[in-house]
Amino acid sequence: MRILFRFILALFALGIAAFLVIILMPADRVAAVAAARFEAATGRTLIITGDLRPSLWPVMGVRVEGVEVGNAPWAADTPLLRAERLEVGIEPAALLSGRVEIRDLVLVEPRLLLERARDGRVNWQLESADTPSAARSTPAPETSRTPTALPRITLQDGEITYIDHGTGEKQTVSALDLELERGAETVNLRGSALHQGQPAIFEARIGDPDAALTGAVAPLSLQARYGAASVTFNGRAGYAPLAAEGRTELRAENARALVPLLGASLPVDGASMIAGDLSYTPEGSLHLRNGDLRLGGTQMRLSADMRPGPERPRITARINADDLRLPQAAGPSAGGTSGGTSGATTPAATGWSTDPLDFSALHLVDAEIALAANRIEAAGLQLGPTDILMRLDAGRAVFDLRDLRPFDGRVSGEFVINARGGLSVGGNLRADDIGMQPLLRWLAGQDRLIADASGQVRFLGSGNSVAAIMRSLSGEGRISLGQGAIQGLDLVGMLRRLDASYVGEGAQTIFDGISGSFTMQGGIMRNDDLLFSAPLLRATGQGQVDLGARTLDYRLLPTALTGADGSGGLRVPVIVTGPWADPSVRLDLQGILEEQIDRRALEQQAEAEARRALERLGVEQQEGERLEDAARRRLEEEGREIIERELGRGLERLLGRN
Repeated sequence: MRILFRFILALFALGIAAFLVIILMPADRVAAVAAARFEAATGRTLIITGDLRPSLWPVMGVRVEGVEVGNAPWAADTPLLRAERLEVGIEPAALLSGRVEIRDLVLVEPRLLLERARDGRVNWQLESADTPSAARSTPAPETSRTPTALPRITLQDGEITYIDHGTGEKQTVSALDLELERGAETVNLRGSALHQGQPAIFEARIGDPDAALTGAVAPLSLQARYGAASVTFNGRAGYAPLAAEGRTELRAENARALVPLLGASLPVDGASMIAGDLSYTPEGSLHLRNGDLRLGGTQMRLSADMRPGPERPRITARINADDLRLPQAAGPSAGGTSGGTSGATTPAATGWSTDPLDFSALHLVDAEIALAANRIEAAGLQLGPTDILMRLDAGRAVFDLRDLRPFDGRVSGEFVINARGGLSVGGNLRADDIGMQPLLRWLAGQDRLIADASGQVRFLGSGNSVAAIMRSLSGEGRISLGQGAIQGLDLVGMLRRLDASYVGEGAQTIFDGISGSFTMQGGIMRNDDLLFSAPLLRATGQGQVDLGARTLDYRLLPTALTGADGSGGLRVPVIVTGPWADPSVRLDLQGILEEQIDRRALEQQAEAEARRALERLGVEQQEGERLEDAARRRLEEEGREIIERELGRGLERLLGRN
């Protein structure tokens, strides 16, 4: 009992002694020590702007009601850091020995301003600890021990603002709670914050504390969560200068959860992940190796490099995929119809989109990106093996289509998107064995034409929307189709019976080939040398396709054959007009009438020529007698005369011999 009493009495005496030391010790001396330690660790001044007083609880030390940390000389007038309150905790045991040793540093409501200058300098690039610092608030007193760093730093309800004076970007992180604690072999960092309404939680472990606190590269293990996304990093990193290398993995329960983090929309759903060996150099270049990218149901392997340039960063990347599923956006006629004859309102019938096209992102970087895939699905379009090289330079993207397999065929050539001083698209493409039925179903919402097509096209268009580009297209090309059929149209039956009702389900026209060339100007495609060949039908055609309005105005001149050798037949013009998703096909009755008039005129001309010929032969046409009857009579008379003359000569020779 006596021992316990003495122990309690000793603790009471120690508490009274500590209290007396705190009361008698000048508060400004403790503040000066804190400022000196801070400046030794960061190279920046610590300025006390408010009252300071000693405290016993909850922290034994000094409380300062206002504090500022000086900014870089070139940065804004605003301090790098301003806090409503600074609490400096001291080590009680060292204090009883006459030494001031700081244990804790607490910043309440700190406001941190991070700035990047136009020339790339950053205001958080701290000076070395032995660099002379200007205008210390109070000279640091001599102490028997000078620790190299503060053991523990705590931030409560902080805010960080980042400003890039080169791009105008501004980001803010609020509600920041952070705790940094140095152990014997590691520095532990944990905290939470809000960014654009999304909660963030992070925890890091840094090896080699002395190197880490001076900004040198040190081992780093990081785990963080941002909304529904998480990131891990295991490797090495430093901040003076900024550098890192290690295995990185970014995961998201849904790719759209990354929108606030990336500042851009990702039109893809599903769990997503990117992982790889990532490195960032002090020169500002970023490198990814052994990359694994998953977006929704798509998995890709990639390697990439991003290096700073005089005007914009430059990216070089190689992407490989087995099955690549790109975001499902509306194609030219998303959905479409199967027959194209119902007349129902479909996306294909509503016209091209007039929504403004924004390709300003083409000015953000220069790039050279190669993509290889076994299969691609995009915007309702399915592609086979694909090999594309995209080169981007100052807003102009050139796609070298080394191997593109749409609609069971192959496309090669060059396609260009130019966002320099406006938006234009162009290309010089070659197509081989393209399936016209799936192409027209995707493009125009109808599938009447069944055949494989080959050809070439050179085109150029400009405008700020798809509709404007289609109305401006110019260029030229040629196309040829092999054997196939036109569904919903029986040209042979229509011509033989002069009946335009041979249109609709169940009707079709079989053909051996179609060929022709075309020109484009102002969104109007014109053709005047169409040749259509079929077993019982041959046709020529000419007309135009309004690509902007999506309408047809075309005239076919088919001849239905009566014999396998192509002889004989009936020629009846056919007119195709209206929207290409549901065109109108009708007989050109006016054309038929004009052709009959031309035929009668030819017959009359031939009859007049025949009459003049008979007159020259001395044949007189009797009343009511046709020209052919007069000619036949004359031939019969001449034949009779010849026979009688030859018979008489024969009798004379016979009688003369006897």
